[in-house]
Amino acid sequence: MHPLHALLKNGDIVESNESFQWKNHKHCDAIDAMLAKPLLMLGVRVVIAIIILVAALAVLPRQRLILTAQADRTGYVSGELVTISVVLAIGASEPVSIQSPCIPYELGFSVTDERGDVVYTSFNSNTIYSCLRSNPGVTLQPGWTESRSLTWYQFATSGSRVAAGHTYTVLPVLFGTPSVAPVTVTSQIFIS
Repeated sequence: MHPLHALLKNGDIVESNESFQWKNHKHCDAIDAMLAKPLLMLGVRVVIAIIILVAALAVLPRQRLILTAQADRTGYVSGELVTISVVLAIGASEPVSIQSPCIPYELGFSVTDERGDVVYTSFNSNTIYSCLRSNPGVTLQPGWTESRSLTWYQFATSGSRVAAGHTYTVLPVLFGTPSVAPVTVTSQIFIS
């Protein structure tokens, strides 16, 4: 027993400046080998993580076009005005070009019924197809956002009022051909 142990009482705190050295220990090589394996595995894991990150960056889209159509509410009385916001946003790291016969493109929406049939579109096909081809397209930079507020009076393209008691889906529409397929976000409304 160490001579200081006799002076200590239970619960006393003792500081020690002794250091532990591995030399002359018969299991030194085995302990060093056990410590080296986790370090080697950590290095292998870091290399694998870097390879996965590089591969992910290689397949992530450099261009992104996001189109959303959002109604101002989810429920409407038959015949009530529906206000729809259509938003075009450019994400990722490279610009997106949009080719269109119109100057430079048009944003709109369409409405589909529960079967997926288009009952209304905000585009007037006579106006759209008669525009002059004076602009070959536009290039939009990352971070570009554009919004249009449009209205729908719950009439079908045929001129009749859409049926009440049904759910309709509002989809964003881009009149133009983008350099990348758009990611679209739709909304649903119920007409009572």
